[in-house]
Amino acid sequence: MSQNKFKIFLRFFFSVTVLSVPSNIYGQSKLDSLIRIVDTIKNIDEQVDFLYKEAFKYIEVNINVSISLTKKAEKIAENSNNVINQGKCLNILGIIAQTSGNFNEAAKHYYNAIKIWELEKDTGWLAATHNNLGIVYYYSGNYQKALEQYIISANHSVSLNDSSTLSSAYNNIGIVLSMQKNYDKAYEYYLKSLDIALKENSQNGIATAYNNMGEIFNSKEEFDSALYYYGKSLKLNIETGSISSIANTYLNFGDVAHKQKKFDLAFKNFNKAEKYYYQVGDSFSIIDLEILRAQTRYQQKKYALALKHVNNVYSKIKKNWLSRLPY
Repeated sequence: MSQNKFKIFLRFFFSVTVLSVPSNIYGQSKLDSLIRIVDTIKNIDEQVDFLYKEAFKYIEVNINVSISLTKKAEKIAENSNNVINQGKCLNILGIIAQTSGNFNEAAKHYYNAIKIWELEKDTGWLAATHNNLGIVYYYSGNYQKALEQYIISANHSVSLNDSSTLSSAYNNIGIVLSMQKNYDKAYEYYLKSLDIALKENSQNGIATAYNNMGEIFNSKEEFDSALYYYGKSLKLNIETGSISSIANTYLNFGDVAHKQKKFDLAFKNFNKAEKYYYQVGDSFSIIDLEILRAQTRYQQKKYALALKHVNNVYSKIKKNWLSRLPY
């Protein structure tokens, strides 16, 4: 199975050509509330900083709120001619595009942001943005370019003693190595990432490392160990309210059940994952989900249903993914 379910972290994670998700009453109400708060902030830089942080937070909760906040921040940054704030907005726009599977758009935003950080000699943002760009290349299947970007990010992070970005880069390097079936080396990088996350008490970082460790055992068909680490990851994700990560973990549970031929349990977990993916507008992971559903139906010898899921995959790729790979 494709390993995009790692969701890498994309906590730096992912214009605005995104899967359309109907705006609900809660989302609009929350957006209005946040805009009112912005209007009370007098300093322009503080306005953009507030909008950036809130937009980042809402990527995994309500992507429409995140888009609206980023658009407002971008307009303020352009009007004030503040290139640093413009770079921050490009980063968020890249994350939003990446979440929707629009990799070409995401890469453009990240490359434009990198130009700003290089001119400003901002090593911290260079580390974060190269990490994000690596994620784009990873999801589009260019693992060598992904690894190159992660290593650049790690080197910048070491020079800054930036443990958070370094932890993310280590995780992502581990993911590429795991994809290459170099499981022992991948596990070493996950342990490095976990060690940093534990020292920093980063719940998201800890959950990510546990999830990726579970992936190694899943790939090796050591299912008890895989379920153990997935369970630890799910518990932390529920505590932090990370909706996208909760969805990914349910997908992983379903993948294990599928491999164990526990088909009812597999679809129960797939359905849970789908609910959360639609909530955040993650079209790319829904494609991954449909592929697993097709594989499971095929294994059940329910070929008509398998074909239905295959057709769903094709239609979703045609609508949301083709011509969106990074240049």
